[in-house]
Amino acid sequence: MTFKFIYDKGWRTGWTDRGGVSYLVKSFMEEFTSKDDIMLIIKVNMAYGTNIDKFMKELDIQNKDLPKLKFITNNLNYKDLVKFYNIGDVFVAPTRCEGFGLGMIQALACGIPILTTNFGGQTDFVNKDNGWLIGGELEEVKHEVLYEGISWLTPDIEELKKTMRWCYNNKDKVKEMKNNCLITANNYLWSNSANIAHKHLIA
Repeated sequence: MTFKFIYDKGWRTGWTDRGGVSYLVKSFMEEFTSKDDIMLIIKVNMAYGTNIDKFMKELDIQNKDLPKLKFITNNLNYKDLVKFYNIGDVFVAPTRCEGFGLGMIQALACGIPILTTNFGGQTDFVNKDNGWLIGGELEEVKHEVLYEGISWLTPDIEELKKTMRWCYNNKDKVKEMKNNCLITANNYLWSNSANIAHKHLIA
């Protein structure tokens, strides 16, 4: 059965976008070939004015024998979004900065382990038991005044490639993480958050 990496994110500004989609696509397209039984499927939020053709050209992919890549650009209702998450084997989120990472919790709730960066809110719940954290270099954001003085992580593409390859070569170990993913997700239910907030209000 084809091994599937998935991601659900916006892709507004190409390389400078916070979600890191460009880093994911370049890493995947250069690490794997058509000979690998693998696929990357990205659900892109087109509300940001995404120009996929333009962003793909900017990647300068150094590979002629390309693996399977698919973009989902239409809006998905709740049931179809659940189906999308459940087709994945690993949710890859090379985000440059994240306040929380709701998509990652949604993936964990479907038993899908997470491959993400070690910078951002997702580090509160992604760990060696339910995923992989890759590094990179912190760089000051200079393309948006809104983030003046703030630094984001530039993902290490080589480390991302290496970890994706490991996942593909160790499918059984990836599957073994499913129960840990579900345990983590259950700790972040809306009902749990509401109970914690209620306790603080009455304390």
